[in-house]
Amino acid sequence: MAIVGAISIVGAIPYARSKQVDWRSVWLFGLPAMIGTFISAWLGEHGLSVDWATIGLFIAIGLGGCFVGQRLNARLNQRVLKQVFAVFLILIGAFVIVKESGKLLQFPPRESVSAVAVKSTSSIPYMHFCSDDC
Repeated sequence: MAIVGAISIVGAIPYARSKQVDWRSVWLFGLPAMIGTFISAWLGEHGLSVDWATIGLFIAIGLGGCFVGQRLNARLNQRVLKQVFAVFLILIGAFVIVKESGKLLQFPPRESVSAVAVKSTSSIPYMHFCSDDC
């Protein structure tokens, strides 16, 4: 999340300087989305340690890509660039779908589970399922 945020901010600076940013949209959509993302990440992973060296490396690579992309942008045909990028996104999307769909088709690994009948004080029978270490 830090990587995407840092790259997005640096990539947006030239557009903000040239008055191409719709600040109303940023406040209405961007800011609430960022707040929600931070809250969700904190709720989901607040006990997880962060590898700051890896995050820093990806930020540096992303920032370098931003600057190289800005220079190439002025020299390349915009129509061709958009088409190449669209094909790239379709290929990446297809790759992710194929890779992740394999996980959906697999059944979960079978564990050794045994059913143990437990005597209950009620009239309804109760079955307790446990693994080998019951």
